[in-house]
Amino acid sequence: MFPATAPTSLLPLRLFVRTTDGETDEENAFGWEFTQREEPWTGPGNQLRIRATWHGDKPVQAGLVVKRKLANPPERIVVPGLFYGDNGSGSPSTRYPRLGPLSSEAFTSPAWDFASERTPLPAVFAWTDDKLSWVAAEPNGTGIGFSMLEGDPYVSLHRPGVERPFRHDRTNEAPFEPLTTIKPGESIELRVWCGDNVPGEPASFATVQRALQRAWDEAGERHVDIALALAAADAAVEGLLRWHYRVEQQSGVLMETRLFDNSEVRDEMHVAWVSGAPTAYALLRHGLTRDDQKAVDAGRSVLDTVASGLAPCGAFWGIWTPRGWRAGWNGGPRKLHARTLSEATLFMVRALSIEPEHPEWADAARSNLDFCVRSLDENGNPGSYYDAETGEVLDRRGTAGLLWAAALAEAAGVLGAPHYIEAAQRIGAHYAEAIRKGDLLGAPEDIGLCPSSEDTYNALIATMSLLNCTSDRQWLELAQQSADWLLTYRWSYDVRFPAGSTLARRGYRTRGADIASPSNNHLHMYGLICQHELFELSRLLEDPWYSAQAINHFACFVGEVALRNGQFGGAERRGMMSEQWYTVDWSLEGRAGEVAPVSHAWCLGLLVLAAEEWADRGMALQGPPGDGHHQLTDEARIREAWRVRKAAHSQSARPKARGHVGKHKSLPDIVGKPHPVRLLPGFYGVGGGYLSHWRDAASYLLVDEVSGECLLVDCGSHAGLDALKANASQVADLNKLSLVIGTHCHWDHVEAFGHLRQDTDALFAIHTLDARAVRTGDPDLTCAGFLYNEIFHPFPVDIHLDGGERFQIGEYDLEILHLPGHAPGCIGVMLTYAGTGQTILVPGDSVQGSFGKKIKSSVSDWKRSVRSLMTRKIDFMVTNHLPPGSQTGLLADVPHRLARIYSQLETDFYNFADKQHM
Repeated sequence: MFPATAPTSLLPLRLFVRTTDGETDEENAFGWEFTQREEPWTGPGNQLRIRATWHGDKPVQAGLVVKRKLANPPERIVVPGLFYGDNGSGSPSTRYPRLGPLSSEAFTSPAWDFASERTPLPAVFAWTDDKLSWVAAEPNGTGIGFSMLEGDPYVSLHRPGVERPFRHDRTNEAPFEPLTTIKPGESIELRVWCGDNVPGEPASFATVQRALQRAWDEAGERHVDIALALAAADAAVEGLLRWHYRVEQQSGVLMETRLFDNSEVRDEMHVAWVSGAPTAYALLRHGLTRDDQKAVDAGRSVLDTVASGLAPCGAFWGIWTPRGWRAGWNGGPRKLHARTLSEATLFMVRALSIEPEHPEWADAARSNLDFCVRSLDENGNPGSYYDAETGEVLDRRGTAGLLWAAALAEAAGVLGAPHYIEAAQRIGAHYAEAIRKGDLLGAPEDIGLCPSSEDTYNALIATMSLLNCTSDRQWLELAQQSADWLLTYRWSYDVRFPAGSTLARRGYRTRGADIASPSNNHLHMYGLICQHELFELSRLLEDPWYSAQAINHFACFVGEVALRNGQFGGAERRGMMSEQWYTVDWSLEGRAGEVAPVSHAWCLGLLVLAAEEWADRGMALQGPPGDGHHQLTDEARIREAWRVRKAAHSQSARPKARGHVGKHKSLPDIVGKPHPVRLLPGFYGVGGGYLSHWRDAASYLLVDEVSGECLLVDCGSHAGLDALKANASQVADLNKLSLVIGTHCHWDHVEAFGHLRQDTDALFAIHTLDARAVRTGDPDLTCAGFLYNEIFHPFPVDIHLDGGERFQIGEYDLEILHLPGHAPGCIGVMLTYAGTGQTILVPGDSVQGSFGKKIKSSVSDWKRSVRSLMTRKIDFMVTNHLPPGSQTGLLADVPHRLARIYSQLETDFYNFADKQHM
């Protein structure tokens, strides 16, 4: 027996049986017994199991329908991946679900039902003036829907899933209303969730999505094999070079598509969006980090082509063809699309951050960015469409211009043009309300003003770029909201494909994939374009949810590039990869459980980009990284330890160092004699080489010029300690030295702290892997004995670092980067200067340092570390040592420096006596 916990009339749901004669409510459904049972549930709202049992004398064809009447007509309806408000206005050739009078020409209706396999989350969210009401059904074989008839608004759930008034299938749009055969004594059962949230809560729908995804987690978190990721990247690069790359009149282009059997080619190349600059950037980055000259040459050549394609208005043309440049796929021969142009510009800028020695790339990027600035209206709207000849803004509707904010923000540092920051902020501010409401539409130019997952990718990239550029927390809030809207397109469960279908045979899992848009009802992998931003957002929010979703997405597609001919049982060749995966029937070619048999350049490019980033992050085989939850604990522990230690020391009677805070004091410039070197306001070189002692590594002082508090990164050895203290005392009060961060345990970098701690209250921080060597004075691991013929006097470690910790002093935010290689505990310190938003890397010996078995060096770890730095935006770095003849200063052109060092495996001083191949 399946008892009801309460009479159904007491619950806000209405139950119906659906037969060939229509729908009948529970009061008039003779022969049917309806029961509801509330089940344990830790998420928002309630979880119920609803059952309709047939007590007739012969089998019947029937279905179960559950409806919830809304208290008020909703202001907005969202069905994840399928319906957002009125779904925009689309384009004349676009057919998709939309509110409005019933019209087959416009494909509109005031009521819609969908099979659950068409949505990433079988749920309906309805915003009214005072709350967010929602219902959800268990996935697979079910359906969801709503009716917005005047005065009688309902949201609904059903089993089996129905589709009306149209089926979302281009080959047959007739309503689809299947029934199930029910024998006497048998039941139809449906598990549902329903509830109300306060609409003003941040991400009120996102809390529901998180809870439901956990409830549907049948197979556990997805994992990625790093070896598979690298093999996939290699195959994808090979595929790009073999099947898509072509040299046309000494100019490189990427042919966008090629059928698996190699019979057809689309011989054109968008400057971005579906090939072009993003794919070229991926090839360039892969080639530089993997020493693949063919990939480097191809990437450069394609970027040269893109850079050469400027329209008369100063922006890029949209598409290269053998017949010349064209505007795009939007129907206007002179109509340029903002998203295509801004994405091309963004990845041109990112390519310049790796290889700045390309003036033609820089000129093309500036031309586009200046065009964007000219296009801004008084509200900061850059427009969505432009006239290629005149530059006139043809349409400002939608959010297609969002990605301009990212291109401008990142270009400000790369091109040395800080005035772009103000324009980027104006654009971000203009689109902020659209991000909050989820009114994100207009990005892919082939579907017009229709919402899509790609709009949410652009929003996340733009807001994260603005955050990195300005450190303004408003962008962090908007980035999280962008990510929450993005995840409404991300599959929350695994679809059960038709038996015998291609994806069923392969055991393909959909959890983590994205639906492209309401207009394009298939899975795609464009979400890899913002994988980095999701990881970074997860780290900043100390919330592992977003990292887990990035992992799930990559896991869906890392195995979808063919590693060998015919790997998937078809005509695919090694290095080919599809663009579309189908969960339901959608078109003549797109049937449930099948894959489009065509290789796409942009898919291969984004896979390469994501795989390289995966390798750079050093992901473990065990799945989701722990860089979400544990950082909260670590940072809180570190800050508390620092606070307590400072408080305890402030009451001690130990002698204090004498010094003077000289904020406005002019600094001496005496070459060859110890003196502090001012690099930026509050940032000084105070030790190493000619500044303190020839055997010392470089030391850097950060000063809060308001409070006087100061911090050292490395402190050298006792040999140069007096000079270091004298230098520091000219610009700071060493009584206010709070912390010394050691970049690793070697004698020339940190031995002086054992003496310095007698004069100050400062704490000492070093990576956990090097802490023991400092505490014990290990003569080998510290290099003190076999290299310097010195004794390393041990001292306590106050703070153990793991990487990812953050500190703040004065106008500088500090991030600890674990960069093993030279030593296991090598770190770099990334500074962000609030005055300009620029970043400065203090690398220790993590970039240029020797290798030896006595100090537990690892060349492979070093390569991974440098690769990780090559993915970051770094405006300047400082040197780790000051050999004779050198001077302290900020080193620009960091991406190029890193690439050169990596490719040549350079070191800045001799290898240790125990040379070896590692």
